[in-house]
Amino acid sequence: MQCMNILNPKNAAAVSEDSLVKLIRERLAGLEHAAARAAIASLIEGIR
Repeated sequence: MQCMNILNPKNAAAVSEDSLVKLIRERLAGLEHAAARAAIASLIEGIR
């Protein structure tokens, strides 16, 4: 939930799957966010 709140503030429009992927790539770019990206990827794989 915290990730969604960071990526989609309450005053923003609804987020599509494509726009969420784009936001994750933009806001979690760089080596310092590699662990967060890996965790998100793992969660997505678990859902599929």
